[in-house]
Amino acid sequence: MSAQQVSKQLRRFLSMMWVVWLIALLCGALPGTMLAGGAQDRDDDATLVGTWRISIIFPGAPFEFFSLQVFNEGGTMTDRLAGGPSGPATSVGSGVWRKIPGRGNFAATFEGFDDTDRDGVFDRRFRVRATIHLLDRESFTQTNTIEFLTLDGTTLLGPPFPGTTVQGTRMHVIRE
Repeated sequence: MSAQQVSKQLRRFLSMMWVVWLIALLCGALPGTMLAGGAQDRDDDATLVGTWRISIIFPGAPFEFFSLQVFNEGGTMTDRLAGGPSGPATSVGSGVWRKIPGRGNFAATFEGFDDTDRDGVFDRRFRVRATIHLLDRESFTQTNTIEFLTLDGTTLLGPPFPGTTVQGTRMHVIRE
């Protein structure tokens, strides 16, 4: 075998090894990247699940409202508003949540009922559409749009009320 033939075979062998190496690199790197993205979403989901203390500020209101929001595994949630300056007149809100694109981003929708004239009978439904952004494992910010509807939920009673800002802080067990 001549030196030229050996050189040609060596180049062919090295080219094939380069292709094999490239394929191995891609096969090893891509699944890891895809798994990391999936794990990130699962970490985000696990981070939102729990009970949160909520502070709500309505644009132009001279006071704060408070509530508790509970995010359950599987995408259901509850919200219990403390009632504001004139006392409780709302039901527990029930709803759903899901992960949306972006690290730490979620959307939620929940509904409940109001007793606007305080006669002990709910006379209006409310719907809250929220966008939540986790700041870290212990806190989030949330923006809401609130809609008021007829009791059966079929008719809007006025335009949506956007711009409500919310701060959430995770609740933890406090030992005796």
